[in-house]
Amino acid sequence: MVAKGKNSGRTEAQQRTVANLKPFKKGESGNPDGRPVGRFSMRSILQKAIEIKRDGIADPLNNGVPRAMTIGEELVTGWVASGLEGDNRAREKIFEQLEGKATQPISGPEGGPVQTETTFKLDEVSNGMIKAIGETLAKVKVG
Repeated sequence: MVAKGKNSGRTEAQQRTVANLKPFKKGESGNPDGRPVGRFSMRSILQKAIEIKRDGIADPLNNGVPRAMTIGEELVTGWVASGLEGDNRAREKIFEQLEGKATQPISGPEGGPVQTETTFKLDEVSNGMIKAIGETLAKVKVG
């Protein structure tokens, strides 16, 4: 005979997993303290890195004459030089940075709305599937 109850048939590890699935109470944050102080984001690290100045960098936009440049300037001048040499990917990225990414409208036949077809019909679902879904839902506490 199988014992009936909330956790019957579950291992201790499964019980802990189910306990961890409980959502936060309404109005309660999952991270009330926020990001720890002193922790850097990738964005802040990259922003600092591109501000580093280096001396004697050959400027591809000024006949290779060396000058002091930030890493950010070095990256951008290299990007522009690649575009001038015919690199279409570099050109595309430069224009995206200047003008924004080109929109790609989506439309259906003759410019009308996109037509979709539902392939899942509830009345075609087998009783076995409905029973399996019901059993799964019964194992998970909802609400």
